[in-house]
Amino acid sequence: MGITALKKLCAVSVFLAWAAAALFGEVSFTDLTVSKKNKLLFQALAEGRGHPAYKTLFLADLESGEKKPLTFFPEDLSFLPGTGGLQIQNRFGVFRTDTDFSSVTPLANFPSFLTGTEVRNGKLPSVLTSPDGRFILYTSETSPAYGELLLFDSYSGRTHSVSPRVDISLDGPRAEWSPDSQFLVYAKDRGLYYFSIEYLFAGKTLAENFRRLGDGEISCAKWGGNGELFLVSGSLVYKIRRAEIFTRTLYQSLIRQGEIVGKIPFTFDPNFDRFWVSPDGGHMILCVDGRNIFLYTLLKDDYLGGESLSLPYLYLPRTIRLDTLLWGKNNIVTFLTVWMEKGERRTAVYRLDLAEKTSSFAKTPDTDIRRLILSPDESYAALLKNGSVEIRDYRLWRTHTGFPFEQPLDAVWAGTNLIVGGPQFISSVSAATGESRFICFSQPGEFGFQGESVVIKTGGEIKLFNPETGGWSDALEFLADPVSTATTAFRVFPEILPSGPMKNTIMVRDLGASRTDALFSTPRALYESLDAHTPERVDMNNFTHGSRTHRREVSFVFNAIDSVEGLGHILETLADYRIRATFFINGDFIRRNPEAVREIADSGHEAGSLFFTYFNMTDPRFEVDRDFIRQGLARNEDSYYKATGRELSLLWHAPYYFIRSDVIEAAAQMNYRYIGRDVDSLDWAPRRGDSGVNQLYHPAAGLVERVLAQKKPGSIISMRLGMPDDAAADSRRDDYLFQKLDLLINQLLARGYEIVPVSEMVDHAQ
Repeated sequence: MGITALKKLCAVSVFLAWAAAALFGEVSFTDLTVSKKNKLLFQALAEGRGHPAYKTLFLADLESGEKKPLTFFPEDLSFLPGTGGLQIQNRFGVFRTDTDFSSVTPLANFPSFLTGTEVRNGKLPSVLTSPDGRFILYTSETSPAYGELLLFDSYSGRTHSVSPRVDISLDGPRAEWSPDSQFLVYAKDRGLYYFSIEYLFAGKTLAENFRRLGDGEISCAKWGGNGELFLVSGSLVYKIRRAEIFTRTLYQSLIRQGEIVGKIPFTFDPNFDRFWVSPDGGHMILCVDGRNIFLYTLLKDDYLGGESLSLPYLYLPRTIRLDTLLWGKNNIVTFLTVWMEKGERRTAVYRLDLAEKTSSFAKTPDTDIRRLILSPDESYAALLKNGSVEIRDYRLWRTHTGFPFEQPLDAVWAGTNLIVGGPQFISSVSAATGESRFICFSQPGEFGFQGESVVIKTGGEIKLFNPETGGWSDALEFLADPVSTATTAFRVFPEILPSGPMKNTIMVRDLGASRTDALFSTPRALYESLDAHTPERVDMNNFTHGSRTHRREVSFVFNAIDSVEGLGHILETLADYRIRATFFINGDFIRRNPEAVREIADSGHEAGSLFFTYFNMTDPRFEVDRDFIRQGLARNEDSYYKATGRELSLLWHAPYYFIRSDVIEAAAQMNYRYIGRDVDSLDWAPRRGDSGVNQLYHPAAGLVERVLAQKKPGSIISMRLGMPDDAAADSRRDDYLFQKLDLLINQLLARGYEIVPVSEMVDHAQ
């Protein structure tokens, strides 16, 4: 009999429910079996928050210690035109195929689980591969929120340093490759820099301060179709030709950063705004605040002459954001928008044909789209849906072909073939005929040894792997040898680990040498010990923290005071990690943003009261008595019920967290529990104050590190939603903590923390 794993995966089993997320460790090893020639077959189950749970099948040689994955779950999938192969990334490494996709192997010398790198908790940090496939740009963590920007050469196996200290982003390095793979532009400390591959090979790489293009974020930069670099600064659009990059950076204090090719009627905010340039460089689409979409013609001089233009505009309500934009050379634009509704992901598709002078953004009937991908020749667009893949004629937007595909996770075009990765296998599908070809398994179903070969059966596919040749072949039926955990030379068994990202490890007993060793090195990163913290009294009336010694948990508190910036991103991030947070909502926020309040309620998060209006309750100018507190809390309850049809939880805190004991007592008579905090994230602190530079100000990456340094078991971490409406431009922040929320969550998970709503922490402390 073979080892029976999952025979058929569905959305429920791949994307685990909130309660099923792993609390201790993300990776566990199961289903060990050995062959007569001392080969070991086993599964690694990766589970946790921030990613789907999946299994990977490994084959190990007990004599040499060599380990090889046999299945490749596509957490990230890309096609490399320069090599003609496919690249698959997951938390066990980066893998590449040959040109005909017949074999998949780990990328040699690149850091991975097989070379000793520890498995990552939470969301997988993406890498940025050059268009020709030769180089991989990634960040090596040097502290919780900062790392060294590194360039890996897959041809030579060498790694080069690009910059010693950059912000870590889980979406991948904040950089853009040029289309010819010879330049990259990256962001650091609110500045834009370039790196030249030609200078690297010539040994002429300049010091970083001589490679600065100017102020900005990576959202301010886009490479054009002809290799030129477009930059947006303030309300101006610049174009820098490749030949000018060296001169413009070396003499940036004397020479402006490029040719002005356009103007926009807004000051570009790199935190919330995005732009795209047409392939011919004549138009741009500007997305302001993530929800206002404009089309502009790029004009060098618009002072005199020309006709008045009525240009298309689209407003996206609620928490809708622009996710993917396709812009073909025929000047047809298609984009995918996404939003959260009642905790579920929703999508809509819009199209715009610039050839029609009276055109406008037109919504298509397409719904429930997971991904939208344009073919290299721009003839087709692939639409990944729940349970199927559809290939459209891009110009006419008519269905060319379609086929069922259970939970397509990712897809890329390889010429006229579409490579689709799902929870069972990765396949190549011809856009012309719809014919499908198996590439590799994503996860094992049933598996075992058949002699010295490995047999796998998943989703109707049965394959044999020959360890000697490294090749796969078809099998007519699934026949596996009986399970065994010992040979005449070795015995294998799992051993539970007390802490860290791995729940257990595999121990190998060498019977001839009379010694036992772990198949994998013991993880260095262990969860933070609860014993290191001194017990502190928990005040249940003024609840500022939970137990320091009972549980390794923290609570996120988001204070909704006036504006909604970042709400969509926060809700999506919390949903990705299956985390419930606590939102304290002020009456002013409810009156200004009733739809946003409904979205918070519909997403399943806990909602407490931040009082009816926002003011300092300890200010002696105001008379704050028991009736005032009772009326203020009651009015906020009524406002919330009117907006959502639901009741607020009986949790509250005062505006600014300024409080007196008599106010707490007055609210307690209404059965309200006061919730304080012990970690102020300081994300509300502007970069400048009345007297100049604000000493409390830290960039978002610095805030992540500060929170991680101050948190303890039971901590309540407060964050602010949006930004102050009355903040002057020079007193706002350069960036916001919500933009690094996934990084903060990842780092907490890596330390073994669970993130729970405040009410749950209160229950655990009693």
